[in-house]
Amino acid sequence: MIERIDVAAGRVTGRLSGGEAHEVTGLAVSGDGSLLYEAINTSLTVIEWDASTANVLHEVNLAAVAGGGVEAGPGTVWVHYATGMADAITGLRAADLSQVPTPIGVGTDGFPERLGSAVVDKTLLVIGLRRAGCVDAATGQMLATFDFPFGADTTPWAVGTDGMFGVSHEGLTPVAIPPSCPT
Repeated sequence: MIERIDVAAGRVTGRLSGGEAHEVTGLAVSGDGSLLYEAINTSLTVIEWDASTANVLHEVNLAAVAGGGVEAGPGTVWVHYATGMADAITGLRAADLSQVPTPIGVGTDGFPERLGSAVVDKTLLVIGLRRAGCVDAATGQMLATFDFPFGADTTPWAVGTDGMFGVSHEGLTPVAIPPSCPT
């Protein structure tokens, strides 16, 4: 069950009957709030819901070993998932969830995309073990890569409009994003 929660009122305002039989591995909302994207761990199925009517609009299965996360960018839904030996990131058209050709794949610029991604404004940040990359969220074009000041394989991290942060053995650590990333 996926529930919509009104944070100000502290109550559930809507429910979608999804994910009961499967592990939900990611949720994302379109920029205008009208669509909800759900990734479930069934050889990775991505479902697009109409957020106001709770109707399934599109559904696609990706060739994956296990489910991952999902991020909604401008016109493109980005999905990261396990392929067996490494992970991959692929783009889906927001209009119909068909795959779009993107240059992001396993080991792009020497780092595996195994930890996930986050969309900030028009930039997709792809997180690897010790490196990250900035990608144009509309086209999938790699803009820049940068190193983490610590290994990120078990590190919680967060991205916001004012920067990127990770938790290292020294506590909360800001991560410098290069100027070539347009965030």
